[in-house]
Amino acid sequence: MKKCFLIISVLGLIFMSCKKETTLSGSYIIPDPANPSLPIYSESGYNSFGAMFDDNSMTKSQYQYNSGFVYITTDTMSVFKLNFVLYPYGTVAIDFKLKDMFPSNYAELLVLDGKTYNFKEPNSSFALYRDGTPVDYQLIDGEIEFHKVQPFRIDEIVSGTVLSGYFSMKFIVDNQPHSIYDGRFDVSVQDHNFYDLREK
Repeated sequence: MKKCFLIISVLGLIFMSCKKETTLSGSYIIPDPANPSLPIYSESGYNSFGAMFDDNSMTKSQYQYNSGFVYITTDTMSVFKLNFVLYPYGTVAIDFKLKDMFPSNYAELLVLDGKTYNFKEPNSSFALYRDGTPVDYQLIDGEIEFHKVQPFRIDEIVSGTVLSGYFSMKFIVDNQPHSIYDGRFDVSVQDHNFYDLREK
């Protein structure tokens, strides 16, 4: 009798693990062996991202909903936003602003595949926030690279777009130089974190 119960329990677990899902919730953090305080670079839609801010690491909070998302503000600009926890204290948010890029859904983000935006060029910029307050900075240099942009599939069902790549920037605040470097992101953009805020 105990053997039958065990077999039924095992089969039930296998059935549950095979249940189809069409969305990816939460994040999967795999530490980078070269710098365990940051997630490894990946291209699987793990919803993980991180970077070094001067000598401190900052990563996605596992407790914050929609830490990475895309929103369209006007017919001339898209914003790719990442919200970080800066260790050992505080929060940082970065709005990557891409001009002349205004998709109507996550599938149209595929045009970003392989593109690099230099923040010294007029087609892109970024806004920086510390603990929710905008940071007034003077740009030295910086860029964001969408190294790989691909459809997000679960059981062969396309339900989003994965944005994977790198970013870095150097800037001056109050006459002090700062650097954000070793930035990497792997974000799955789906219906729940794609926002079109344009007036209809």
